[in-house]
Amino acid sequence: MFKKISKNNKGLTLLEIVVSVTIFAFMMIAATGIFQFVIENQRRAIASQNTQESIRYLLEALSKELRLAKKDSVGDCAGMDKVYGGDASRLSFLKHDIVDNADICISYYQQGDNLLVDRKIGLTATTTASTLSSKIMVTDLKFIAVNDDPLLPSQPNVTVLLEVEAIGKDMHKVPLKIQTTISSRFYE
Repeated sequence: MFKKISKNNKGLTLLEIVVSVTIFAFMMIAATGIFQFVIENQRRAIASQNTQESIRYLLEALSKELRLAKKDSVGDCAGMDKVYGGDASRLSFLKHDIVDNADICISYYQQGDNLLVDRKIGLTATTTASTLSSKIMVTDLKFIAVNDDPLLPSQPNVTVLLEVEAIGKDMHKVPLKIQTTISSRFYE
C-alpha cells in the first residue's frame, strides 16, 4: 500500500528557488543603480560640454568684434574719444563694417538670464539678437573696460566676467565661471 519514497530527486526544492530568485533580484537592483548612476553622469557631462561649446562660440565672436573696435570720435556709442563705453553690466563700442562701409554701434548686455547684443548702423533701427543657446542661462555678467589713458598709456582692453549654467534638472546644472581679457587692435 505504501510506496517507497525515492531518494533520488532530480528537481529543485522551493527553498532553493526562493534563494536563487532573491540573489538574482539583488544583483538586478545593484546593476540598475549602477546603470542609472552612469546615465546621470553622462547627461551631466553632455550638459557641461554643450555649455562650454556655446561659451567658446560666444567668446570667439565677441573677441572678433572687440578686436576690431575703434575710437568713437563723435561720442554717440562708446563715449567721446573712447574705444569701449558702457558700465559693468553693458559694453558698447564702435566697429567699422567693411561690407556696408558704415560704423556699427554694438552693445552687449544681460537681460534676465540671456546675453543679448544690439547692433545699430547710423540712424537705422537697432537689431537685437541672443548670443547664447536657449539651453544656457547667464547668472552673472560684468565688463571691465580699460580705455587708452593719456596719463597711463596702455592698450584698450575689456575683461569679461561671465557665470553661466545649463538649464534643466538641478543635477545637470554645471555652473561655469569664465574670465577673459580681450584687447583692441586699435592704435593711434
